[in-house]
Amino acid sequence: GDQDAREQLIQGNLRLVLSVIQRFSSRGENPDDLFQVGCVGLIKAIDNFDITQPVKFSTYGVPMIIGEIRRYLRDNSAIRVSRSLRDTAYRVMQAREKLMAASQREPTVEQLAKELDIPREDVVFAMDAISDPVSLFDPIYSDSGDTVCVMDQVKDTKNTDERWLEQIALKEAMSHLTERERRILAMRFYQGKTQMGRGETILDTAHVLERYLAGIVIRTYSQKDVEDLAANASIPVINALTDDFHPCQALTDVFTMLEYKGKTDGLKMAYLGDGASNMANSLMLACKLAGMEIAIAAPEEDKPREDILSMDFGSGHASWSTSVKEAMDGADFVYTDVWVSMGFEEEAKERMKILAPYQLNMENLLLSGKDTKVLHCLPAHRGQEITDEVMDCKASIVFDQAENRLHVQKAIMALLMGN
Repeated sequence: GDQDAREQLIQGNLRLVLSVIQRFSSRGENPDDLFQVGCVGLIKAIDNFDITQPVKFSTYGVPMIIGEIRRYLRDNSAIRVSRSLRDTAYRVMQAREKLMAASQREPTVEQLAKELDIPREDVVFAMDAISDPVSLFDPIYSDSGDTVCVMDQVKDTKNTDERWLEQIALKEAMSHLTERERRILAMRFYQGKTQMGRGETILDTAHVLERYLAGIVIRTYSQKDVEDLAANASIPVINALTDDFHPCQALTDVFTMLEYKGKTDGLKMAYLGDGASNMANSLMLACKLAGMEIAIAAPEEDKPREDILSMDFGSGHASWSTSVKEAMDGADFVYTDVWVSMGFEEEAKERMKILAPYQLNMENLLLSGKDTKVLHCLPAHRGQEITDEVMDCKASIVFDQAENRLHVQKAIMALLMGN
């Protein structure tokens, strides 16, 4: 009860408070505030210290000071965390120290959860709860120039200021459209619907377009839609691609081979990969018409269509086997295409596994035993159906082939619409 003695004890242990608050220097709190809170803890320790117990005052006082400071930080934090969650976090920290002492390595979240017999999610939440909040404007690096802050490292590259401005401008423009105009835009660009897709018959579309245009180029899914459009239109209809065929590309490929060899009759093409694709179908027909042999190497799951394979169509010949070596033997050209075509995206992983032996790599290219030229209709998925080494080697004429697509497309339109 001696107030003078109490005051002397407080004054004599102020350095103890100063040493304790050093532990919390990284919290970003005002040191004077922490010192005052620490002094409250010191006073509580002095008032409750039992001199009959065989312990030094510092042993009792330090935990009291720390506890008071932690209580202050918890109650004044911008993020309030429940006591139960904080208690769980302290239990996790104790378990972490125990496991590290036993194994001499950092324990995993699963090991901590098993040690405490609590769900893994509770461990993660608890550890996140006691992490100190970080300001987005805290400096990370500064070197006599502009300071780099946390904000600069975590900024959203998708929702940029420019994107926000574009969205505002687009919203403003949309507000001036009529209800009908907005509905048309929604159907075309968000629902992917065309005039035919929203209910107009192919017959009606054909008769409307033939009054506007000299020809129609259609790229769609169903081959029947293209055939029906051509049957009902009085102007030329060009198939730019369907699930079944890609004739414009096949004509480009034949033209490219003619450009390099000066002829097509008697040449051999090897095709590696998906033998059931629209490119395989188109190349079988094109090679037969050009008097070529096409040998397709494909797994059983992706073998070519039997009706096209056996079709008597021109003087050429088409064959299929599961052997890359057999297909490549004596080939003048080797062709490959993407393994995951339109409509097969969900099956990508399984298709990669099945088609892996049919990759156009240098080992398979050399199986021909001659100077075989490499073709690919692009885009190429490097590392999947074709390797970088083959794509960029001297035997690759892929980019000549790509250029020819332009010239052949112009020739097709000139032939069909020249008059």
